[in-house]
Amino acid sequence: MDDVAQICARLREERLRLGLNQQDFAESTGVSRKTQSAYESGASAPDVAYLKIAASLGVDVHYVISGRREGSPIDGHVEIQALAGFGPADGPSTILLPDFLLQQKIGMTSAANVRWALNPSRAMEPEIERHQLVLVDVTQSTLADVIDGTTYAYTLWGRPDIRRVLHRRDHWSVVGFGKGAESTDVYKDDQDSLQILGAVVGAV
Repeated sequence: MDDVAQICARLREERLRLGLNQQDFAESTGVSRKTQSAYESGASAPDVAYLKIAASLGVDVHYVISGRREGSPIDGHVEIQALAGFGPADGPSTILLPDFLLQQKIGMTSAANVRWALNPSRAMEPEIERHQLVLVDVTQSTLADVIDGTTYAYTLWGRPDIRRVLHRRDHWSVVGFGKGAESTDVYKDDQDSLQILGAVVGAV
């Protein structure tokens, strides 16, 4: 299929997405049904004035022309959502990462289950630097999911942090990196204060 044919096919796809038949769409854009049919079949090409009106009706003109939705990721990149509470309040809600880099970092984890976060403390240095971007698997988000000694993004008493989580006989511990690292113990009666948000699967 050549470029013109693809543009025409996407124009038809957009009309159908909006739930309009050819006649109604033609009337709304100021052309005849025959002209609309010609645009969709590739017999004729729409002009700028037509596309401007189509855009005002909700047609994604960028998609019609380029084949890429407005705001869709660049080819070879994956859009990752932010993990709430782990970045600047005025920061981006999503980031784009090259697919090859993301796969290196997250392995078999599905990208759909990954969120990005900024490490808020120095507790995991030098393994994870303060403010370093980390990738978090949000499917592992309860204490029942915790694998002893794995690094998690969590909140404790409402404060976000990233540390290793250890399961002791009668309590949980959140521990920084290295021998003798600072540790905070959370006992059963205070267990609800520890909210696991996901396992850290990579750092960038």
